[in-house]
Parts: sequence; structure tokens; C-alpha cells
Amino acid sequence: MIIKSQLLRGLFGIDKETLQDLCFTFNNLSIFKTAVRSGTSVFKKVASIFVDEKNDKDIEQEEYENFIKKPINWHRQNALIKFDEILDIKDFEKIDSVRELDDICQDIEKKTIACQKEINKNFKGKNIIDFQMHNISVLEKAFSKMDKDDQKEIGKDIDDHFNKLSKKHKSFNQLLKKIKSDFGVKDFNYKSIKKILKNDNYLKKLLIIDDEKGQFIRFILFELVIEIGKSLVGKTKFYGNVMAASTAVLFIFTGGLEALLAGGFTGVVDRFRGKKAKMTILCYSVFLISLSSLENLDPFDEIKEYIKEHNKDEFSFEEEVSF
Repeated sequence: MIIKSQLLRGLFGIDKETLQDLCFTFNNLSIFKTAVRSGTSVFKKVASIFVDEKNDKDIEQEEYENFIKKPINWHRQNALIKFDEILDIKDFEKIDSVRELDDICQDIEKKTIACQKEINKNFKGKNIIDFQMHNISVLEKAFSKMDKDDQKEIGKDIDDHFNKLSKKHKSFNQLLKKIKSDFGVKDFNYKSIKKILKNDNYLKKLLIIDDEKGQFIRFILFELVIEIGKSLVGKTKFYGNVMAASTAVLFIFTGGLEALLAGGFTGVVDRFRGKKAKMTILCYSVFLISLSSLENLDPFDEIKEYIKEHNKDEFSFEEEVSF
């Protein structure tokens, strides 16, 4: 069979660090986890944003370190459970086949597209490619609005990163030269990045196909998303040092207010915006994961192993906090 869900393929192509950071973000989208823990500390933490007081991150750091020790399949299941909770998809206890898991992930994609329409009324997309193209457009506009020095720094980091990979892998170097030629760029400086992100027709053509070039452009876009996220980490002080660059990208999609509400006031001050914050991170996460399919061959063996572990109920989510 052919795996139709880019989300499913992405779950088995994404690196563990990025996936665990996304999951950690979801697990902390609560009223500082419990009302008891929040108490007065929520006001201290928010107040410290404005007075620039240093927060004690020891507890958060310990939680994060314990969280990331869990195996990759645990984080895959964690992500699927969080998606299902937000999208009101019926819980699945046993998965009988790769096809069933593919169907579940396609259902998540369809409902995520509906969420994207709720967040942005101008979005009229019908499939995962339309969804990806919309978010690439959002990313391009946000990148264009960034300070030029920040843009140049991102371009330099990306260019250095790709040049190192080119020296290590001959096939990477060949594909990189081909992509540069097709987009009409010499390197990945900030002007080239904007030119690539704005080339809707060619990007869409590459995202649709599933050959080496299609896989490669998804990799390039994934790297760009992460680099832009890293540049924004310093602007999200209330998230703390352990939150991933992926969290910072919430600023791109919402302008920042929902990130603040998600960090402490979700469900307390503004339930509508709290819901929007969760939906925004959901859309961003599905977008990022769907770009992470790097291999040409479908990862059947890994998926089958995951299904076996899932059905054995070896994962424990007792410590998680529901939304």
C-alpha cells in the first residue's frame, strides 16, 4: 500500500528533539498545569515579563529533562493523542494495521484543515498541500517583516548548515545545486529565502510529487521554519529557555497574544483565545511534522513496530494533564 498521510510519514521522519519539544509544548498548554500550582505564581510569572525579573527554571528544566528521556514512539503516540483531544476525534486503543493508522492520520489532517479555516477565514484550502502552501505564505510574510539583520543571520545560518551537509553527502550537494538552479538562486541568503518562499507555483509542484526533489524541498522548508523559530526564542521570555523554537513560531501565526494566554491564562481569562492558541499550535505542529518526510521509501517496518508497541499498551500517560 501507499501511505497517503504526510502527517504519518512525517511522524517517522521528524527528528526526536523537534517532536519531543512539540509534545512538551502541548503538555504545558494548561493553566500552569493545575490551579493549585498556578495560584499566585501565575501573576508573578506574567509580571516578571514586564519587570524583567529572572524566573527560577529549575522545576521546569527537570520536568523537561524527564520528558525528553522517553522513547521516540512514546512521543509519537503522545502527539497523536493530543491531536485527537483537540480535534474531538474518537480515542483509539488498538490499531489493527498500517492502513488504519494512515486513515487516522488523514482524519487528523482533514480536521486540522478545518481548524485552519476557523483561525483564518481567508483560507479556502481543501487538502494538505493547500494547507502547507498557506502556512508557507504566512511564514514568508512574517520573515519579510523581520528586522533585516535577523533575516541576514537566518540566511547565513541556513547557508552554512547546507554547505556543511553538501560536503558530507554527495547526493545532498547534487540536489541542492538542482534546487538552487530551479529557483534561480546562488545561495540561501535572506533574499534567496524570500524568493523561494514566494514561488508558490513551483513550491506547490514540488510538494505534490514524492520523488527526491519533493522530499528535499520539504526538508529545506522544515529547516527554514526551525531557523525562523530559533530567531524568535528571545522574544518569548515567558516560555523559558527549555521551550523549543517551535513554540516561538506561535508568534508568527498569532502575533503573540495567544502565546501569552496559552502560557498562563488559558481557560481563566479568555476561553476563546485559549482555544485558538491550542488550535494554532495544532495547525503549526501538523504543518511542521508533515514537512518531515525525508525518505523516499515508506517506513513500513518502523510503523509496524510502533503499532505493536501501541497495542501492547506499553506507554503510560498518567502524568499528563488534559486540556
